Amino acid sequence: METRDKRKSSQLRYIQELEDRLQGGERAELELEYCKKQVAEFWRARDGRKERAGGNGRAASRYLPDNRFADRERAWVERIKLALAREEFKIYYQPIVQGEEKLEITWVEALLHWPSPDLGMIYPDKFIPAAEKSGLILPLGEWVLSTACAQVRDWQRAGHCRLKLAVNVSPLELEQEDFVARVERILAERDFDPQKLILEVTESVAVGDFAFLAENLSALREMGIGIALDDIGTRCSSLEWVKKLPANILKIDPAFVLDIEEDAGSKAIVAALLDMAAALGLEVVAEGVASSRKLELLHKLGCRFFQGNLFSPPVPAGDFAPLLGGLPPADIKGILAVMRSGRK
Repeated sequence: METRDKRKSSQLRYIQELEDRLQGGERAELELEYCKKQVAEFWRARDGRKERAGGNGRAASRYLPDNRFADRERAWVERIKLALAREEFKIYYQPIVQGEEKLEITWVEALLHWPSPDLGMIYPDKFIPAAEKSGLILPLGEWVLSTACAQVRDWQRAGHCRLKLAVNVSPLELEQEDFVARVERILAERDFDPQKLILEVTESVAVGDFAFLAENLSALREMGIGIALDDIGTRCSSLEWVKKLPANILKIDPAFVLDIEEDAGSKAIVAALLDMAAALGLEVVAEGVASSRKLELLHKLGCRFFQGNLFSPPVPAGDFAPLLGGLPPADIKGILAVMRSGRK
């Protein structure tokens, strides 16, 4: 087994090799310069906000400059910069299915993946923390939103006009003073209807400037954009930010769906969340639906939107397009039978 020093040395050699390959590549240099510019603008804006706020700096302490990173985090940052230059990042799409008498894909969630030619598939939990701390999440997030809007707009023009797009948004993106303007610009460039866009935020948004975040989210809602609160139920404070943030959608954390068949506590929590959402006029998506039995229980409890591998795992755009013509017939037959049997 490699020692920590050997792993560090290996990572640094890997970065140097990639830098050597990029030498002389004009496009790569332009991409890297764009990333550096985005990060520099982010730090200037944050310093200005911190100064205007009286130097509080509580939110800013979550994001440290590159030279404050541990070696491992710095290595990830360099890899992300090079991956952006090499266009390694891809968007995978997962359907969100609406079901009553029939099942229909009405939403699609865009999920960032990194199929590195050198390291294999790298999942977001490995690189997103470093991207957020360095500010690289800003160009990454903008690219995801723009690319996904273009793709879903193509599907809408192909006849799936009701299809909505859900995109995850980092707390750091929401803290930018020009974030709403950026979203508005991308929607205009992609000719994308704001009412067909859903931005997903997690409970971690509450750690920053909550009042400013709520103001940005309110502005987005006024544009017609949906706001989904993700991972609902994982912390006690979830209910408080459901009340304070201008959201119209809740997404139940997969942890409660995972054992809903065996655990009475999980089933009771899901039922309570569904009742609360109904009272507040909110839509609810159950994540992590992996079996017909889970679908049946959720349907009986009153859930009408479902996401999970029962329908499809996240897949590239080319593999997602056939799903829009109808889920696989064998699956449709079995799942609809379950839903009819569970109908109230």
